[in-house]
Amino acid sequence: MARAFLLLLLATFAPVSTAGSPTQGDESMLLQKRPPKGTSGNLEDDGDQDSNKYVYNPKEAKTAADSMPDVEGQAPPVPHWHACRFQAKAGGVYDLRPMMRLAATLEDDWVHKDATVSGVSYYLNICANTMQVPRACKKLAKKDPSPAYQIGSNGHCFYLGTLKTFKWKPIDSAVPSKGMILAYQNGERCTGGRTRQIKYTVTCSEAYGYEDGPLVVYETRGGCHYDVHWPNKAGCPTNTVIAGLNSWGPGSIFLVVLVLVLCVYVCGGCFYKRKAEGAQGIEACPHHTFWCALPAMFMGSFQFVSDKMSGANSSRAGFTRVPTTAGSSQYGASDTGTGISDDMF
Repeated sequence: MARAFLLLLLATFAPVSTAGSPTQGDESMLLQKRPPKGTSGNLEDDGDQDSNKYVYNPKEAKTAADSMPDVEGQAPPVPHWHACRFQAKAGGVYDLRPMMRLAATLEDDWVHKDATVSGVSYYLNICANTMQVPRACKKLAKKDPSPAYQIGSNGHCFYLGTLKTFKWKPIDSAVPSKGMILAYQNGERCTGGRTRQIKYTVTCSEAYGYEDGPLVVYETRGGCHYDVHWPNKAGCPTNTVIAGLNSWGPGSIFLVVLVLVLCVYVCGGCFYKRKAEGAQGIEACPHHTFWCALPAMFMGSFQFVSDKMSGANSSRAGFTRVPTTAGSSQYGASDTGTGISDDMF
């Protein structure tokens, strides 16, 4: 026991040797083992160090390609940022830029409460990181830029994705007018190593303006996935085709085109005949004699077909001639016996 106490005293008051202290090269080795910038809270290197390159800045959009929309199913036209404009295959472009919060305009982040759990809130942005990292995250020494954060009721903070991992698609590719989905992945890791991700469902609704925030935000039952339901007129694509046109058959499209051609024919013909020929009333309609006779032509054709199918003309078809031999009828009130025969048949 005394020996152990003596060894403890020697270890305490012995001069510290600098031979084992880390050198400058050793310090660099230690720094390399630390989680890289942009992955605080993660033990793995997720490769998000350059996520800031994906922030869309309208002032830096110098070429036409910088503002080109991301086409559904294709890579973004610009290698890094996405211009917050998305083009559906079926036609129409979603422009979410009015929903963005920009530092240049000193706008605040979108802040929303969890719809299912009390005391939980979210800081959100679209197509850009939030204006600033929430205070709760700073207290935990987390400085990861992200378009979305979750602040728990216990003060815990998690970032929910990175701009680099954005994905999008229409809610219904055949009907772009329903709206679009924008997702950010590779957020802070949950228990088990899964990364958090957040999904914005921006439905088309003219009743909600650009200044209206999300309607519902919540964490899914399985955890680590977050849903944002956001009705907004930004979810209505511009320059879109007729809703559902791609789901029509050739016959439906033909009828639509036929109706449009007839409208142009009638309206254009009437305008020309009034201006060029001075026609008035029904005579101003193009080919009015033909169109006036057309109902009678249809009725005659229908009557003919109906008679053929019902046999209404069978009495005429079965008519027999009166014989001209003896005993045939004679014309005249008096009969002189000369036998005027009825040979008209």
